[in-house]
Amino acid sequence: MASNDKNKDHTPDRLKVVDSVIDLLKLERNYDVIEALGSGTYGDVFKLFHPESQTSFAAKIVTHKMITEAESSLWPTLDHPNIVPLTEFVDLSIVKAVAYIMPIQVTVLLAYYGRSRFGDFSFIAK
Repeated sequence: MASNDKNKDHTPDRLKVVDSVIDLLKLERNYDVIEALGSGTYGDVFKLFHPESQTSFAAKIVTHKMITEAESSLWPTLDHPNIVPLTEFVDLSIVKAVAYIMPIQVTVLLAYYGRSRFGDFSFIAK
């Protein structure tokens, strides 16, 4: 493994952990997993729907091995318009992973993908 890869999670069990977290979010928190939004060095992001509150969320799933102190301790305390707020922090020690639950940020998606992909969502972003 190259030295610049030392912080990456290349474990073959990562998919099993992610699947286990998804199952636990469904069973213990009553979330429906809608789709995968992305995957990166530190974790995987999924779109969730909570039927009781009729609200969509994003969940970033990170193994304990890849958790940073900033995410775990600082993120819940941050309040800034350019930082996505943390709705819920779920520590799933049984599978050695956490899920960071946050609101879906439509304005961020529009900025990233552009209006041509999503149409006119200006009424939502206000």
